[in-house]
Amino acid sequence: MSGILNIVIDSLKTIYEIKKIHVNSTISQRRVRAELISNPVKAFYDENCIIPSDPAAYEKGEDLYDVFVKFCNIKKSYILSYKEFIKKLKKEHDAAEGRVRIQDKNGKERRIRVLFNIRLLTDDEKKKRDEEE
Repeated sequence: MSGILNIVIDSLKTIYEIKKIHVNSTISQRRVRAELISNPVKAFYDENCIIPSDPAAYEKGEDLYDVFVKFCNIKKSYILSYKEFIKKLKKEHDAAEGRVRIQDKNGKERRIRVLFNIRLLTDDEKKKRDEEE
């Protein structure tokens, strides 16, 4: 028991001398990190995506995956394969997969894979959302 008391007294002396308490992380930061590790797709979705008001709106699967990879690199998280990423988005966030015809830069028409019922937030929308919280 006296050993514990000595540790507490030493800690209090340190706090008094430097006039500051150093806390490694808060509970909410640990919770966010745990969610990121357990489900990086959900963490990505919560931070970067919304459900669009227009049901015909879509995002290219490639664009979503590129932003997801950047997100995981910044957060130092595990990066899922493209197939697993799309599968989780469809299952957990009601994104519907489809194909649409677009014209590329050369005017050639091609079909691309897209996801409906999902939209990436712009940087301005993220700032506005963060200010409201």
